[in-house]
Amino acid sequence: MKLTELREEIELEFDAIEKTLAEVASLLRDTPGRAPTTREVAAASLFLANFYNGVENVLKRIRLFRNLPIPSGPNWHLELLKGFCDPPHEGLPLLIDASLEASLAPYRRLCHVVHHGYGFRFQWDQIKPGLEAAANVFQVFGKAVERYVESLHG
Repeated sequence: MKLTELREEIELEFDAIEKTLAEVASLLRDTPGRAPTTREVAAASLFLANFYNGVENVLKRIRLFRNLPIPSGPNWHLELLKGFCDPPHEGLPLLIDASLEASLAPYRRLCHVVHHGYGFRFQWDQIKPGLEAAANVFQVFGKAVERYVESLHG
């Protein structure tokens, strides 16, 4: 993968994440002072899973750019994330500090449950903090990725 391709693919992922987060913000505006419907809870859980999938997609693109395989096996989601944490996997940038890693962990766990279960089974109180924090978490992640991409030459 060339640097121009990496930049384009990251931009596409960031656009998709931003659209997802716009829906999260809209959902939060639509539900103050009332209990969300089952449909809204299911949508919210899926939005959070989509957000984390976007983060993973960016990390996968960087691994491919660095000519490193995507982890496989039962813990591949965690291994993918840990490859960019301190200390990073050989050949990968440090993108995720301890604070960001802790912020992303609940989204990773929720993503697993959403994809292997039913989103409507979540309680609003379980997912509302993640909905409220997602934009800030993305801002931190996005800045780290942008710094990395800007540091590349070519």
